[in-house]
Order: sequence, then C-alpha cells, then structure tokens
Amino acid sequence: MELREAVRKRPGMYVGGTDGFGVAQLVLEVLSNAVDQHLVGRCHRIDLRVDADGSVTIDDDGPGIRTGAVDGMPPLVERLTKNPQRPTADGHRPHVHVGRLGAGLSVVNVLCERFELMTVREGIESSVAFEQGILVSPLDERAVKRASGTRVRFRADPAIFDDTYPEMQVVSSRIDDLSFVAPRLAIGVSRAGVPLAGIVERVEKLQRRGTIGPVAHHRGRYGNELVPIDVEIALSWSDVSHEPAILSFVNLERTHEHGQHVLGMRDALRAGFGRARWEVVARGLLAVVSVVLDDVILGSPTRERLDSPASRPAVAAASG
Repeated sequence: MELREAVRKRPGMYVGGTDGFGVAQLVLEVLSNAVDQHLVGRCHRIDLRVDADGSVTIDDDGPGIRTGAVDGMPPLVERLTKNPQRPTADGHRPHVHVGRLGAGLSVVNVLCERFELMTVREGIESSVAFEQGILVSPLDERAVKRASGTRVRFRADPAIFDDTYPEMQVVSSRIDDLSFVAPRLAIGVSRAGVPLAGIVERVEKLQRRGTIGPVAHHRGRYGNELVPIDVEIALSWSDVSHEPAILSFVNLERTHEHGQHVLGMRDALRAGFGRARWEVVARGLLAVVSVVLDDVILGSPTRERLDSPASRPAVAAASG
C-alpha cells in the first residue's frame, strides 16, 4: 500500500487522532526539523504563526534543505511523498522528535489540505506545493540574494480532521520545554485574530454540511456551595451520517479520553430522546463539554480521562 493511501486511511496511527491534538502533532513534526538544525548550531530562530482557519506557517533561519539527491536519499519531492528512508527530509543528524510520534514530513504532507515548502540554500530558492499529498506545483528553483532558511506553510485537511485548528496547549507546552533545554534557540509564536471566542464557535468550527439548526449552548454552576462545578456545553447535529465529534475539557485542559463529564451529557441526551440507544443519538453529534471543579480525579495511564464522579450529574443537569 502506498504511503498516501495508508496514512489517509488510518491517520490516527500516525498522528494520534483526528482532532486538534492530531493537528498539533503535524505542527510539532515540522518544528522538529528546524530544532534539529539548532542542535548542530545552524539555526537560531524559529517563528510559528497560526491563522484563524488553522493554517500554520513555520519559518527558520537554518541552512535550508537540499532538494537534490543526498547521500543516497531521493530528491525532495519524492522524500515528501514516499515512505521515509531516514527520520528527516534531507538525512541530517542529530534528529529530535519534538512531538510524541515522529511521523515525518511525508506524513504531514499527505494529511494536509495544502502543504507548501520554500527553502533557500546556498543562494538558490526552491519551492514546491502539494494538495492532499499530490504534487500541484512542481519544484521551482531560482537564484536569489537572500539569507538561507526554510518556510513551511500548511493546513490540516478537513476531510480527515474534525478540527483543523491545532491544540495550542500541546504546542505551547512543548515550546515551553524547549525554552528550558535549548535556551539559545528563540521561538516566536503568534496567532492571528481571535480564532475561538468560546465553545459555541468551537462547535461551529466542527460543523459540516447539513447542520441541523443553530448551536445549543448553556453555561451554569452546579453541585453545591462546598463543591461547586461550573459547566459549559455547546452542541449541534449534522444530518450527514458520521461519527460524533466531541471535545471535552476539565479546568481548561483537554481530556482526550473524555470521562464522567461526557457520560453526564450522554445521560441527558439519551433521556431527551426517550432512552434511545447512544449510537442513534450520537450520529452526527458535534459537542464541546467543559467543566471547572476543585476535586479533579484523572484516570487512565495517561491521565486524560476525568473520573470525578460529581461531574456526571452536574453535566447531565446542564444538558437536560
């Protein structure tokens, strides 16, 4: 099976999911190549920009990427579309995986709606562009009088990802780590506009064609005076049959494995649909559930599931 077909068929195997966490892994994978150059003293600054639509631009002041065959490595276009023979686009060492999964630029490329790479090396500017991993702008090279460096611009493919905006907490956390272990590397991060004004807007970003009605939204305080629980929930449905897209948070942190707060929403929605099976209720569901509480109990080995029992009835009450 070709790389493109394999990755697009099972993206979660390569980037860990099809939500904002998976998109964050794309960002970190591109970032890795610039960090590698810093390790050998060839890169001193990286600039990361995220636009409101989830488009990501990463610039570095490194030496640029070789575009021809390198020490047995095929030309750049082939390296961006085939199974990687080595961990990096041009075979450089050492290599560090900034993200958890170490997927490689070829995987990033095939999971993007559009992927553009422009690099300047030894006075030659080279640029190439792909859409869904398919070459749309062949490699173009020309002489320039500019400093070396590389720019990669991409946007996760909405045909693959439920949310094309990277989970910035994941990205920011890793960059914070790098600021300690690589203090001489300057990393600038900017976010254009205000991409998400609240969870209603987040659900709207999840919406696909055929959305049924406006986004339902509620915010309130539940529990009691001793153990208050702030709950916010927004949800909608699409009549296009697909798996539910649910994002859940506790104290502003993503709970990738959901937990009691999502079960509370599930309880209320099933009750509202006459105790219908969850598979029926959840078809086309687009939801964001957020709780804030003092007594946070996290379960699972990765601590990404909320086990605090009081959150379940609180969210059920908010969702009813």
